[in-house]
Amino acid sequence: MRFGAWRTDSCAFSGHFRTQRSLEKYVSWRGWNFFFQFKLEKNTNNQSSGRELEEAPKVMDARRKHWKENMFAPVPEEASQLESSSEQIAVDKTKRMEGIYNFSSRKFQQENKFKRKEYISQLNQQGTRKKLTKGMAPKLNLNLLNKEVEELNMKCRKIEEEYKNAEKELLNFKREVSTKSLNFQESGTDTLKKDWELQALKNDLSEKTTDVKNLTEELQQAKEVIHKLNLENRDLKQAVRKLKRQTELGNVLLKEEMKLYYELEMEKIHGELDAIKNELRAEKILQARNNRALELLRKHFALVVRSPSTFEHFSRELF
Repeated sequence: MRFGAWRTDSCAFSGHFRTQRSLEKYVSWRGWNFFFQFKLEKNTNNQSSGRELEEAPKVMDARRKHWKENMFAPVPEEASQLESSSEQIAVDKTKRMEGIYNFSSRKFQQENKFKRKEYISQLNQQGTRKKLTKGMAPKLNLNLLNKEVEELNMKCRKIEEEYKNAEKELLNFKREVSTKSLNFQESGTDTLKKDWELQALKNDLSEKTTDVKNLTEELQQAKEVIHKLNLENRDLKQAVRKLKRQTELGNVLLKEEMKLYYELEMEKIHGELDAIKNELRAEKILQARNNRALELLRKHFALVVRSPSTFEHFSRELF
């Protein structure tokens, strides 16, 4: 980000802006120029790789150094005509602002390192989770991924809220800058004082825009992770549907096989039952013949006692 574009020279405010309207136009043009440069670099940074993310703090340090040199540049010759007391006050304020800037710069670098380490640890955890979930069942893997998607959605909403708050703060700072710039037509001492106050507000504005940039990068990374998890979730759902169809098809085939086996067994049982019925019928016929023969024998033995001629008649009937 070109922080030098936000530098406003004291000579410009003291000599070039004769009216309040021209000053407002200049500050508004500078603000929109900075905003479009921020949007352009945000889109390009969203497509950067992991190596560019590691090199980003060095680039930011160099740009911050350049911005610091531009911000704390020596006052032009017109400002040297002010009284010695006002110059001493301006120098003291410059030193204090320099100290504030150095403190905020160190704090930003520490936060950036911590966020980068946290992001790398999240990537490592996601890699280990993918290795662990490969051996799990599809349904269990699907549940774990759904929980992870919910957690990432919560983080994404939190980042979006922080992004909106940062944008609101950015607008408030812009309004404060535009409000402070209206008082630059006062005396020389008041002009120098307001100039440094405006520079301090711009310093805060640059920090806020950096925070907004970091939040947008984190939001983009979270969206990419959510997109990957949604793709994996979709693949797992397709696998579950495929297994379900295969299970249903297997159940249908099993039912058909059981039905055929039942029909074959029933046919076999019916055949055995018919054979048993035939045997029973033959046994009944044989028993009827035996009963008839026994009846004839009984009659024969009853008649033997009476007459021998009856025995011959019975033998002829029997044979």
